[in-house]
Amino acid sequence: MFIMSVCALPLALFDLVFVPAYWEPITLFHIPVGIEGFLFSFSVGGIAAVIYAELTKRTPRHIHAWRASAKHALWVPVLTFTTFVVAYALKVPNPEIAAYIAAAVGVALTIYLRPDLAQNILYGTLAFGVVYFACLKIWVLLFSGAQEWFVFQNMPKLFIWGVPGWEAIFGFFFGAFWSNLYELLFGYRLVPVRVPGKFKPEKTRTHSTDKKRSPK
Repeated sequence: MFIMSVCALPLALFDLVFVPAYWEPITLFHIPVGIEGFLFSFSVGGIAAVIYAELTKRTPRHIHAWRASAKHALWVPVLTFTTFVVAYALKVPNPEIAAYIAAAVGVALTIYLRPDLAQNILYGTLAFGVVYFACLKIWVLLFSGAQEWFVFQNMPKLFIWGVPGWEAIFGFFFGAFWSNLYELLFGYRLVPVRVPGKFKPEKTRTHSTDKKRSPK
């Protein structure tokens, strides 16, 4: 969790292109990329990486001989970022749409390299998307003026139950991409956690030499 939280820290820098086209948040000291952005990225990066494993009581197990494919896995985040840059350079209506496209490409590449992660990606998408939506709902209830931060330039003003709709949708895209990125990059698969004390009893071995000796 900590590794993926740290990896998510640079995502806060995307505010340099998301402000003011997507939103205009009030930040501490009114700096372009607020401290809150880094705290937010750190938090969601860790949560998205472990939420599926925690909910299903699974633990990562390293795949032997993964080193042969590790270099291919590194291309996934690189090409994902490149896709965002290209989509943004092509003047998509809003940088949020470029983020959707980039995340979709990242998910497709992940499934191509690791088809065994497809089911995990689906569950990770749903798990993080729902949790993210709930957190957004709590956030707008605590800070009623936060809804006005979202500009949604060249996009419909979408709000779902008072929650910024495009941001809620982003939660599902981010969950799909980030939830299994650790397993992809470091060569792990999720397996059920073994509960201590629950082992199959060994069968009693009988030997022909275990017969009782007859008294002399």
